[in-house]
Amino acid sequence: MIRLLLALLISGSFSSAYAQTLCPDGNYATGACRVTPNGTFGGDNDIRMAPDGSYVAGQPQLAPNGKYIGGSESGSGMMTRCPDGSWVFGQLCQLTPNGRYIGR
Repeated sequence: MIRLLLALLISGSFSSAYAQTLCPDGNYATGACRVTPNGTFGGDNDIRMAPDGSYVAGQPQLAPNGKYIGGSESGSGMMTRCPDGSWVFGQLCQLTPNGRYIGR
C-alpha cells in the first residue's frame, strides 16, 4: 500500500518529459505513468496495442528479438540494444532502479 501511494505521488509530482517515474506496478517509465487496458503501465506517450497483444507507448516497432517496443509516430528512428539484451527505442539505454532499461 505504501509503495502504491509513493508511486502515485512520484508520478504526479515529479514527472517531466525525461524523468524516470516509478509506476504502481513497480516498473519505470519515461514521463508520467499511464495504465494500459490490460492493467500494465507505460510511459506518457500514446499507449497502443501491438500486433502480439502487448501494449507499448507510441507506434509499435518490432525489435530484432521479436518483441514489440514503443517507437516514433513515423516508424523511423533508432532502436538500441541494451547490455541485458533487451531493446529500447532511442539512442541510449538508461538503467532504472529495478534493473530494467528504458530508452532515451
